[in-house]
Amino acid sequence: MIALRKRAELEAKYVVILNPNDESALQLSLNRLASIFSELSGVYYREEGRRVKQRIEKKNVSSVELIVRYCFKVAVYAEFRSDWTEALKFYEEAYHTLREIVGVTTRLPAVQRLVEIKSVSEQLHFKISTLLLHSGKVTEAVTWFRQHKNTYKRLVGAPEAIFVHWEWMSRQYLVFGELLETSSKITQNFPPVLVPSSKPLSEWEYYPAYYYQ
Repeated sequence: MIALRKRAELEAKYVVILNPNDESALQLSLNRLASIFSELSGVYYREEGRRVKQRIEKKNVSSVELIVRYCFKVAVYAEFRSDWTEALKFYEEAYHTLREIVGVTTRLPAVQRLVEIKSVSEQLHFKISTLLLHSGKVTEAVTWFRQHKNTYKRLVGAPEAIFVHWEWMSRQYLVFGELLETSSKITQNFPPVLVPSSKPLSEWEYYPAYYYQ
């Protein structure tokens, strides 16, 4: 076995022997195998995330859209490693970078372009809200939804496609309400919270029913 391992250039800790005739030993071997796969995949996704982050830091990209894509990839790799802090950071960076595509001008992009931007922002908003709620940051999640809503509610687009905008807006309320409802971190008593440069959060905004109306 040692000769075979050396010939295959494998480290001893990555060699697992499975004995199907011994149930307890087999279970231990399978647990060890799972641990090895987890370790190796963690190393892989960490290195992949580091490689993509270098592109972002060096700004070695040809378009803003690529920055959004790279930030999303880094965040997903971080989720695979259960690094929720880094995942949240890069999802937020992707979200804010995406908003820059629309810019502050009142001249809106074409209908299809706006639909694409909203679709990506919706996915990013879902990821960010989920991470905040699962970490017990309910106030931050509610505040984030309010900002998300205020950011896009005026980006209606062409008059002939206004129904697309309101369908999208209604889905934002519905999905966030469902996230609040299914979050195990929600409690029943929430005092109003002051949000910088905005009005205080109302107690109702902490309840799923508020978003279903």
